[in-house]
Amino acid sequence: MANGYYTHTSYPATNSSGSSSAMRAELDAIMAGFTLLPTPLGIGQQGFSGGQWNTPTLIGGSHTGATFTNSTLDNTPVGSTTPNTGKFTTLTTTAAATLASLVTAAATLTGGSINAMPVGATTASSGSFTTLAASSGATVTGNVVQTGGSFSLNRASGEGDILLGQNDGYFYGNATAAGWQSPTVGNWAYNFSVQNLTVNNNQVWHKGNLPNPGSSTSGSFAGSTITSSTITGSSFATGTIDSSPIGNTTPSTGKFTTLNTSGVATLQSLATSSVAITGGTIDGTTIGLTTAAAAKYTTLGATGAVTFSGGGTLTGTFTGGTFSGVNLTGDTINNTTIGATTPSTGSFTTLAASGAISFSGLVTATSGVTLSSGGTYSPLLTLTAGSYSPFIRSNSSASTIEMVNGANTAINFSLGDGGVLNLPRARPTWVGLTPWDNGNLTNLSQLANGPGYLTSSGTIFSAQYLRQGASTSGAAMAFNWAGQGGQPTWLWGGNDGANMYVWNPANFNVNYANSAGSAGSVGGVTSPATNGSTCPWNTGIVELGSMEGGNTINAASPQVVVGGRCTTSTDINRVYFHVVQLRNQ
Repeated sequence: MANGYYTHTSYPATNSSGSSSAMRAELDAIMAGFTLLPTPLGIGQQGFSGGQWNTPTLIGGSHTGATFTNSTLDNTPVGSTTPNTGKFTTLTTTAAATLASLVTAAATLTGGSINAMPVGATTASSGSFTTLAASSGATVTGNVVQTGGSFSLNRASGEGDILLGQNDGYFYGNATAAGWQSPTVGNWAYNFSVQNLTVNNNQVWHKGNLPNPGSSTSGSFAGSTITSSTITGSSFATGTIDSSPIGNTTPSTGKFTTLNTSGVATLQSLATSSVAITGGTIDGTTIGLTTAAAAKYTTLGATGAVTFSGGGTLTGTFTGGTFSGVNLTGDTINNTTIGATTPSTGSFTTLAASGAISFSGLVTATSGVTLSSGGTYSPLLTLTAGSYSPFIRSNSSASTIEMVNGANTAINFSLGDGGVLNLPRARPTWVGLTPWDNGNLTNLSQLANGPGYLTSSGTIFSAQYLRQGASTSGAAMAFNWAGQGGQPTWLWGGNDGANMYVWNPANFNVNYANSAGSAGSVGGVTSPATNGSTCPWNTGIVELGSMEGGNTINAASPQVVVGGRCTTSTDINRVYFHVVQLRNQ
């Protein structure tokens, strides 16, 4: 089986012959496995001497009470079962290490991190650092001695600054330059892009960038300006050639990162794997003739027809021209007639127009049509049939919908927001008839005589019913001139000659009864006494009393007083009344 010491190659196969070279290779692999085994230290001793190993490796197993000398423990826990003390010349961890205690007379930590822990908080001492970083500003009150290496400030990104002495300037270094800067007295720096010193942002002349302009030898004119000279065989690294012909006498090849011209540039040939032309004109030249690729244009114009083959995507603004069979997705068609030659169907989410819209076919809107305007009148909905073209509009000042005539000169009708229909020009007709209104019905004699008509004299003829309460919902009452027997439950009457009501006859008090001479029967009594008759007593005399000392005496109904008596005593007079009951016959 395979292990860290030896893995056989299954050669030679069982009961088969083999070659000597193959056998030697197999034996060499076995020998290589033995070289990985350690050599014991000696009889009676435990452990193995690492100095006698030939790169030995112990794989697996548990080693207790063993001594490893000059050896390496790799990927092996130490003291995982029973921890014990340990001594190390160098202690290195690949991850964070936690020490319960550390006793050392002089410890040197090489690598790793001391995190969130003050150094020298009790007794400060000197320190040596390869890199000294702070998350905020660091203040040094003593001397900083740099004995070797580098002093780094903000090397990863941004800019590093050092402030020295009593001035407002500072030394700095960033990705473009290194130098000294003051907001009041100027600056100097070494600029990395031009590889030259600058003082107050101006390049410094020196031997490297200021050769003799008249010399025929080659040279570099970095940061210099040469006027009215002919330079032959020179190399310009950076800088600017301004208002100067190149190759005017003897043309030669040129290489450019960006080629700009203020006028027309004529190129006899152009060899480039990738060119970006910003501005200018490409005239009389076929683009993409051999190998077509994507192109972007601000304006695409043609003197003849433009043909797009193989599909693709058109993005941008197109002015003029004719597009046939083009599918535009997520674009804008502006100031362009659609279907001018051959109309076809169209589907729109929103259809807006600054002027009139004409439809020659059927228009289907699944979510409503809005004609919107910010003025007094809405856009017009014109209904054209031949030469007749009336239109409908809304009026925001009057809050109405208006129908304007075919001549577009007058409003035929308007419908207010409150539901009132106004016909300002003519009366309507219903089934060919003109209805009466307060404008054309000036006299009641205009009405034809018929059942229930009203004459000009105010006479109503043949009225069958009158409504109760002067309301159309009141009960219909019929007035009949036909005598009836008995007494009605209710009788019509009134008090002011304008309002009529009904009364119950049982509550009537007839004034003639006050002077009536006789009554044939009163309360079921036949032959009652007549006016002026004497009423006899119905009972004998009854005495009531006495009345004395401020008391009160009342006779019962229908008793009447017919007499009385009075007694006399030494202290008071007592009065007694005599009463009887009368009858009418």
